[in-house]
Amino acid sequence: MPTSIPMLSNSHRMMDVVVLPLCALALTCTSINAAPASPLLETHDSLKTPPVGAVELLSGNYQSVMLRAPCPFRVFSPVEPKWRVLQGEDRITSEGMRLVVYVMNLKGIPRPSTAADRAIIEGLIEDGFLVAAVDCQGGQIKDHLQLQTDINGLFCVFGGQWHTQQSYYTENRKDLLQYPGPNDGMSFTSFPYPGKSSNSRIPVNRAGIYVIPSGYTVQAHVVFKEDVHGKDVRGNNRETLFMDVVYPKAARKADRVPLLFEGSSTGTGEFVVNANTPILYSWLFNGYAFASMCFLRPESGNQTHSLIDGLRHLQSHKEHFSLSGKIGTAGISKSCACCYSESNFKSSGVQVCMPAVGGYPSAVWENLEEDSPALVLSWCHLNNRNYIGDQHRAIHEAYRNAELAEKCLYFSSPMAGHEYDVYHLNEIMEFFDKYCK
Repeated sequence: MPTSIPMLSNSHRMMDVVVLPLCALALTCTSINAAPASPLLETHDSLKTPPVGAVELLSGNYQSVMLRAPCPFRVFSPVEPKWRVLQGEDRITSEGMRLVVYVMNLKGIPRPSTAADRAIIEGLIEDGFLVAAVDCQGGQIKDHLQLQTDINGLFCVFGGQWHTQQSYYTENRKDLLQYPGPNDGMSFTSFPYPGKSSNSRIPVNRAGIYVIPSGYTVQAHVVFKEDVHGKDVRGNNRETLFMDVVYPKAARKADRVPLLFEGSSTGTGEFVVNANTPILYSWLFNGYAFASMCFLRPESGNQTHSLIDGLRHLQSHKEHFSLSGKIGTAGISKSCACCYSESNFKSSGVQVCMPAVGGYPSAVWENLEEDSPALVLSWCHLNNRNYIGDQHRAIHEAYRNAELAEKCLYFSSPMAGHEYDVYHLNEIMEFFDKYCK
């Protein structure tokens, strides 16, 4: 296992690199003398002086669904932006620059970080991210489901619109989360670079969009195991296991946070973000760190425990990622069985797991013990309209027979399709908190 935390370099597996030249405008905007009065928190106005190494691409207003008010934003790029140019099937989801939506000045959410907003944004810019800094201007969070309307909206507005073009499985979710709602007609899949022609645009990597709260940062493509032998979901060779990690920057020891760890269901190539990932970003706004790893289908005859390997790596870097040691897991579709079975390993240290929309190995839930992880069990009716929920009811009954009924949160969700159960998000979050905080 690597002892360092390697990052994906800009040249890693590139077919081509596009570099825009140094913008003269940016050379005059790197001073931070006009720092805000607060030592930690930036505002839309204070960011008129761009962070060091950044150039402003665009400003405007996002219409918050939860707050029913405009939230001004500024979009920043590295002075010399670089991105991948791909060919073939992965191009729509993997070409362009990763983008962080940095949500500031939202009241009612934890901020375990001791780092200043400007320092975090400068670090993201240095690491090659686009950053959209969105100012909620002191608005108050109402509940997790209401906030999820904005997490979903921000994700889609800043380049993720293609994620809403799903089948009937997610039609009800789109209605529930009111997308596009007041932001109808506003979605950025690229941004103009200032001082250049209209053809000089920076594309957004639509499988690399992270909606995070103030105080958090992103480390993308953390390799935690090498020399593996398997395939991704499209049958392409996979030789390393990697994850993206979103965590509070420099949290005090007393403020370290629990972790939500997801095995990606559909991530291909170098990316792990998929259509369901934005639902899990809600945990970030409730004082968790979040990591999502690539999907691996082992070659015939091989056995891997990718979730366990990922958890061991994160636990070995608890201080770097500001982790408390409490763990929740999630996995959907192809990752459902892996999430459920490996979360029950004695060595996993998992407190609660949330597998969804997939098969459950019977050998696990027939052997429950007092220290078995708590389970969020959601029967999503629209995933398979011919399925009548027998397996879900049997799992629920197994927890009851083991006198662990309080450790199984069971939902029948007739509106939910091939997705995590966002319909009961507030109850699910409370259940996670019970075992992880």
